[in-house]
Amino acid sequence: MSELRKEGRSGGRSSLLEMVMNCLGTLREWLEDPTVTDIMINRPDDVWIQQGGKKFRCGAKISAAQVEAAITLLASNSGIQVSNESADAIVSTKLPGFRVEATLPPVAVDGPTISFRRNNMVVKDMADWVKQGALPQDVADFLTAAVRRRLGVAVVGSTGSGKTTFANTLLGCFPPDDRIITIEQVPELVVKSPNNVRLQINPQVRVTAKRLVESVLRQNPDRIVLGEARGGEANDLLQAANTGHPGPLVTLHANNGAEGLPRFEDMVAQSSDAPDSREGIQVRIATAFQVMVFMTLVDDDRIVAEVVKVDGFDRQSKEYKTTLIYRSSRYEKFDVPMLGGDQGGLTRAA
Repeated sequence: MSELRKEGRSGGRSSLLEMVMNCLGTLREWLEDPTVTDIMINRPDDVWIQQGGKKFRCGAKISAAQVEAAITLLASNSGIQVSNESADAIVSTKLPGFRVEATLPPVAVDGPTISFRRNNMVVKDMADWVKQGALPQDVADFLTAAVRRRLGVAVVGSTGSGKTTFANTLLGCFPPDDRIITIEQVPELVVKSPNNVRLQINPQVRVTAKRLVESVLRQNPDRIVLGEARGGEANDLLQAANTGHPGPLVTLHANNGAEGLPRFEDMVAQSSDAPDSREGIQVRIATAFQVMVFMTLVDDDRIVAEVVKVDGFDRQSKEYKTTLIYRSSRYEKFDVPMLGGDQGGLTRAA
């Protein structure tokens, strides 16, 4: 019997998962298959699967009524009511083993949609990544030392690249006596420190990431961890890091290590109280974050593709002072730009 089937017989969210699977009928086998990372209902009768890093259409027949019934159940998990006439046509929630995003018409033009992303339930130690060939030992040691010294670290990459999985690994390297407060929309971070608080974003009741970062500052944190930076809350995180709360950890979407810094700039600039000049934003970012880790998927493996050390911001050249500490040889098979700044201490994977 699969773990999902076992969970479905318990109460609470697990029984909700069972009801959702009952609504979706023929998708049960994919939802119960641990090798499947994503199930994507693009529209009725159009279902795609991601398995082993490959996406393919599975041919399942799912009616609009089935999808809408499942979305209604998912919405109940978030405490909201949805319909085609409702303003709440987007549902973000979590089920045992999955994070889920769903949309209804008119937001979804071709019919209701649901995307299931399977959570990686295994928290890896840094040694696990080294053993799997995802990064060399000296780079693992550098990253472990960085978080223990309370340097700011941003983990960047595309969807499904392993950002949250690696952020969990870095969380496991924090000093055990740190008071850690995490902020996420869908809780996925695993905090080993006994002194921790986990906070959840809930846009439906106006609990935004920005509001939570402001609240965290009044809760005596040693470390603030933002599960994913998306907008103006990035500015509040910068303010916290530069006013007595060093060593933030954050994930964000970017196409490579070089793009992580300007991507964070764009998010800071969305805040109404961001610095007036772009240079002012850049200086604050360079002060708050000292390490950028770029994750990517190569073949079927999630790897650390690049590690960039941020040494400050040069006001004359108006560029970040960076050192490319590491680039994986597996990543180099792609046509990727080298970063500006020094290339000293560059380590390449075998």
